Parts: sequence; C-alpha cells; structure tokens
Amino acid sequence: RLIGMIGVAPPQSSTIGVIGGTISRDWIAKTARDHENAGFDEVLIGYFSASADGFAVAMHAGAHTQKLSYLIAHRPGRILPALAARKIATMDQLLQGRISMHIIIGGSDADMA
Repeated sequence: RLIGMIGVAPPQSSTIGVIGGTISRDWIAKTARDHENAGFDEVLIGYFSASADGFAVAMHAGAHTQKLSYLIAHRPGRILPALAARKIATMDQLLQGRISMHIIIGGSDADMA
C-alpha cells in the first residue's frame, strides 16, 4: 500500500501545511486528485491541536476523488466517543468504505497541553 499525506493549504516551507490560519478548498481537492492519479492507495490527514478537522477535510477530498482512501488521525477523548463513532460510520457510508482511522494517544507534551 502506498500512503501519502495531504495538508489544507500549499506549504509555506518544506513541510506540509496542516493548518496555518487558512484552508484552501482548491488545494485539498487538487492534492487529493494528484495522489489518486499518481497511484497512491491512501493519504493520511494528520492531527495536531491546531489542525483543521480531519473528518471535514477527508469529506471534502473524498468528494473530489473516486478511489483514494483517507486515513484520518483521531485522538480519543477530544470528542465524545459516541459522536466520533457516528461521524466515522456516516463517513464510511458516504465515502463507500474509503476511510480508515489512525488512533493516536499522544504527541509532544506541548501539543497535548
């Protein structure tokens, strides 16, 4: 499986822009299509305390692709478990099984704070 990563805006440096105050709908769609056209199986949508909502980013990207799957990083405890389960189940239906979850339990101490 070939896995890439998408951000929400063009990079300002050599790193992927997860969020920095702006979200580019066109960038998300283009990057997702580029990954799909390059033969990637899946892309990671990362999670940081100041990042855009990965569920919404995956839904937008998924609406612009046909086969690409989305690996959504999720930190338990940040949203109620029942709400998270409902969001995941809904997205699974809308994207026809093209999502998977990356459950993360920690990061840097600063990000966790």
